[in-house]
Amino acid sequence: MGTPAQHAARRLMVFGGTGMVGSAIAEEAVRRGLSVTCVTRGGAPPAHIASSDWGGAVRWLRGDALEPDTYRDAMRHHDAVVTSVGRLPLPSLTHEEVVRDNGDTNIIPGRVARELGVPRLVVVGASIPAFVPGMAFGFSPSRGVFRAGYAVGKDRAEAF
Repeated sequence: MGTPAQHAARRLMVFGGTGMVGSAIAEEAVRRGLSVTCVTRGGAPPAHIASSDWGGAVRWLRGDALEPDTYRDAMRHHDAVVTSVGRLPLPSLTHEEVVRDNGDTNIIPGRVARELGVPRLVVVGASIPAFVPGMAFGFSPSRGVFRAGYAVGKDRAEAF
């Protein structure tokens, strides 16, 4: 059967690896000696990560969480997938965009991992206090008070 260490993930694929939470996950994984691939739309780390002592140890893969064909083949070779994608509800975004960017961007890679038989999936979410405007609820004259897209998206990812 082996020890837990023998069954531990050695190859980790991270979605959201350029963000605050995802980059901390990737950094810690590199520190622990894991082989890390971060899937990003640009396929490269931002400057602050590229100049870090760990950013060069990560494989940066150009891909889009919403488009599985951009990462499916690479995902086959990983022991674990972590999704930590999130987007703040900026005024320039629609409710639907915020729901998608906090829900589907985590759910779709999870579905692909499940289809491929990746043994571990970790979805990193957020708990939003009910009183936080724009994150937990919104208000408009036409709709009144409604659940904010951030909370709806995160809830969908957590339910998955």
